[in-house]
Amino acid sequence: EKIKKSIATIPKLKEQIDDTAILFKRRVEERLIRDPRIIHVLDNPNLDELDPSSYLGINIRRYVHIPETQSQAQNFICFQVDVNESRSLKNDKMKTVVITFVVFCEEKTLDTEYDIARHDLLGYFIKDDFNWTNMFGCQGKIVYDKESLTDKHYSVRTIKFELPGFNGIVKTIDGKPMI
Repeated sequence: EKIKKSIATIPKLKEQIDDTAILFKRRVEERLIRDPRIIHVLDNPNLDELDPSSYLGINIRRYVHIPETQSQAQNFICFQVDVNESRSLKNDKMKTVVITFVVFCEEKTLDTEYDIARHDLLGYFIKDDFNWTNMFGCQGKIVYDKESLTDKHYSVRTIKFELPGFNGIVKTIDGKPMI
């Protein structure tokens, strides 16, 4: 009975969640699919740009995964959220959150009509959308921006944002956030 009651709470997590990583990932996804520039430059002819949510799980992934070689060239934005709860020793009510974006663009698709390499252009849009934004309740700033390659013919742009966050001081009980 206790197990059934516990499992019954899982669907509610879609509506309310106190976990920083899950909450931030949802906000990142929402921001990425709301930016028509990103959807357009991801350049997936099999998906409809007017339905940007169709890019989730295909070209926009909420985890970092080196894409397999495709029969048709594809581009990807992968991201992860890391929470470091021990960074702020001066204030145990705060923690540091790092959001890492990894943009993978297959070498066949690097050239764009804008004369900017695709992974750099997508990186620019990500920086434009997330640097100094308050969408997480506090401002994030870029702490890392690096270009690299994979051995699978992808050019990569990795961008990290660091921001402060509250350290587990909020818990939702019966649908009401409590401090």
